[in-house]
Amino acid sequence: MFVRRSFLVKRSLVGVLAFCFSAPAYAQSESEPSPATPDAKAEQPRRKAARDADRRRSRYPRRFDLRPQFYRQGEGYRFGVPAFDVVRDEEIERAYRQGLADGRDSERFEIQAQRGLAAYRGAMLAGHAAFDAGKYGLAARQFLLAATLNQGDPASRLCAAHAQIALKDYAPAARLLHRAFELQPRLVFLPMDLRGAYGVDADFPKHRNALKKAAAREKQNGDLWFLLGYVYYYTDNMTGAARALGKAAELEPDDPLIAELASLAKMSAPASKSPKRQE
Repeated sequence: MFVRRSFLVKRSLVGVLAFCFSAPAYAQSESEPSPATPDAKAEQPRRKAARDADRRRSRYPRRFDLRPQFYRQGEGYRFGVPAFDVVRDEEIERAYRQGLADGRDSERFEIQAQRGLAAYRGAMLAGHAAFDAGKYGLAARQFLLAATLNQGDPASRLCAAHAQIALKDYAPAARLLHRAFELQPRLVFLPMDLRGAYGVDADFPKHRNALKKAAAREKQNGDLWFLLGYVYYYTDNMTGAARALGKAAELEPDDPLIAELASLAKMSAPASKSPKRQE
């Protein structure tokens, strides 16, 4: 009886040990998920994205610098031990610095442009005030300053030419008029009256007569005849303008501005009466 009981105990002990030793393998085979489960399918896009990112990063050299140093992060710099992609971070830093420099240059340009326009307006106002008061030297300097500040402005050049005509400085006046009409070709069609710019009414006929005498004295000077025709043209004396500009066109046949003004003046001049035929 005792022997049989001990045999049963040994047999049960062997079964328990066999079950215990086989449990880990059984548990491992049961807990391992199958590749076809929904969780494994959901992981596939993430794993593919991670592999693609690693593949892209592997194209550039990487550096792992273990020395503490300053490095850029966000809007500032930090001190530590970064591990970064050398090529990518250098390109980002270079682009950031270039954008910062471009932005500062654009800001400086806008500030200078605003100051330049303000200075141009101030010079034009000072020039008109001086011309109106009969101070033609000061007016010429202010208008020339305005023309320098605004290189594409025809008005400042016209006004400077008028002031230099008043000063009997005829050659620069002719050059300024040519430049003004080059910048704005429509001026040949606009109605202007030079007498309206004068604050001292008696000065205009003096300046016109002085120019007329200079043209009569230097009959081969095309600039003088051009300026005289210009003065006649913009005081609605088309007969005098056609005569003076026609003379200028003969002396300067290759000047398109003189040719155009002469043609327009001739077209606008009143027709002369033809003499009656004798019977």
